[in-house]
Amino acid sequence: MVYADHVAQWNVLCSADHYLADDPIVFPGMPGMSHMHTFFGNTSTNATTTIASLSATSPSSCGRGMGASDLSAYWVPSLMKKNADGTSSVVKTEQSNTVYYRRAGGGRGPGVLPFPVGLRMIAGNAKATSDQSLSIVQWDCGGGGLESPHMYQCPGTASAPIHASLIFPSCWDGVHLDSADHKSHMAYAASNGACPADHPVSLPEVTFELDYPGIAGGPAYYLASGGIYSLHGDFIADWNNQVQNALVASCLNVPHECGDMNRNGSTLFRPSYDPEPITINLNDFPNTSPYDGHVFPAPVTSPTTTMSMSH
Repeated sequence: MVYADHVAQWNVLCSADHYLADDPIVFPGMPGMSHMHTFFGNTSTNATTTIASLSATSPSSCGRGMGASDLSAYWVPSLMKKNADGTSSVVKTEQSNTVYYRRAGGGRGPGVLPFPVGLRMIAGNAKATSDQSLSIVQWDCGGGGLESPHMYQCPGTASAPIHASLIFPSCWDGVHLDSADHKSHMAYAASNGACPADHPVSLPEVTFELDYPGIAGGPAYYLASGGIYSLHGDFIADWNNQVQNALVASCLNVPHECGDMNRNGSTLFRPSYDPEPITINLNDFPNTSPYDGHVFPAPVTSPTTTMSMSH
């Protein structure tokens, strides 16, 4: 069977876990210095987060038995609501982030390497006051309908709630786990998945699919980073090596639709009721990283640099 034209992806479903005015990428060690963020995945993420603290936390808020496999940190600006008395509140109703890991360019795109533990990146512009590119930020209603680069009020009732997609770059320079602007070490792939020469390493393409059940949006709602245009997201990679190796090999480099993968012990599986059931034996894959023994340079950041970004 030829799989080259298959969708090549897996995902994890992570519920919102906590809300803090912290940002361990842009304001490391400075609690309360950021706007409010909604954190998914790792339950310990805060201003003082390190790889050691992420790795020491288990399980994450990611479901389907993946809580101990994916300890990555995911966060976005909190959804805010203007109250009748003129104050504003963080919206803390049930929210989820389905995080997709795809092969850029699909099944015919270049092969993919796993994420190095500790890689950090940001997608989107926290300071945007006008539309960002639809290739990065997309809002719609209930996962369908009109795609817009900014939040808008969904027609009808909250049965078609607001939903956002945020697409991260997948091409890495192969050297730095972070950069001064938290973006320069990464680049977006071409439509066929090809990476530019100065960012030659193809990693999984991460997409946040953000769901806000029961909220149709409207003029009372805005993002904590400001207005309706400033959607952005942050990611720190911390996957179990064996699980990530299995998913990269079995779902991306051999293209498969691994949409709703579950874990039970040493088995990863897509349920039998799905169109393409899949079973992966973790024991068939190494529990080491291709980057083991590699020393990455420290991020080029400083309090002065981070303070000026107002992320």
